[in-house]
Amino acid sequence: MRANVRKSARVREMVQSTLLVAATVAAGVVVAASPAQAVTIQSCQDPQHAARLTYTDGTVSRFNCTGTYYPPNKKASFFWTGTWSGYITYDGRREKFCNGENNWLPLPVRINKLEFSPTKLC
Repeated sequence: MRANVRKSARVREMVQSTLLVAATVAAGVVVAASPAQAVTIQSCQDPQHAARLTYTDGTVSRFNCTGTYYPPNKKASFFWTGTWSGYITYDGRREKFCNGENNWLPLPVRINKLEFSPTKLC
């Protein structure tokens, strides 16, 4: 009889452990699938791979981390994407850019916003 009671207790502990692991995995899947979390991922690359925005006055802005940037209110004469892809907004237009592209904009133009993606878009 005692052996059956011990066996029962062990089985109950195993079932509880299994349920706890299953609940933890399920909760992890829900958190990982949350789109809000995916958007907040911040990653950076080596500065030598930074995107560069050169302005008509000769100054340069470099971007080596994901995120949204609002460049200074002045005209750009050159844009090199580096190893990034994302979106660029200028003159009310939002366009996708891809890794390694450069100077495809109707430059000089005033850039309103740059969005660097944490994942490769193209």
